[in-house]
Amino acid sequence: MTQGKKVSEDLSWVVIRMTSMFSIAEVSAFTGLSIRKIRSIQAVHRKTGDVVVRRDPKRGKPKALSAEDADGAWTKPVTITSTS
Repeated sequence: MTQGKKVSEDLSWVVIRMTSMFSIAEVSAFTGLSIRKIRSIQAVHRKTGDVVVRRDPKRGKPKALSAEDADGAWTKPVTITSTS
């Protein structure tokens, strides 16, 4: 199954506003979004009160390096020794 293009937050808010004035078919014709995508945007809005699902940044695999580790790596002096 292919993935569609991501809908911007602004367009999602436009869809929410338009669905209160027009039918879903009309909103689909005006915006170029599928009826399924419009219903998905409406479902997220009904569930969360927002149009974008905010992800918890603490979820998922932890980063290998923190920002402090990465900054420190570039500021440490490098010593070059010759073998000859």
